[in-house]
Amino acid sequence: MIDIVERLRFDAARCETQFSKGVAGNIEEAAAEIERLRAALKDIQAQAVGVKPPRHSWYYDRAEEALNQQERKT
Repeated sequence: MIDIVERLRFDAARCETQFSKGVAGNIEEAAAEIERLRAALKDIQAQAVGVKPPRHSWYYDRAEEALNQQERKT
């Protein structure tokens, strides 16, 4: 399966020859931004290893309520 960044870079090269450098530049910027966001996400995930998500009581209350409603329907 082709990676989205690889596909964007391929499209940028093709657009540069067929259309304009402006379009190709925009596609290259999009590919660079995706790579930057991926790197940031990997850093965040690495830092979050072993960290438990916060427990929000309202979330659990709503989940319990939804389960109770579902049980009543069946």
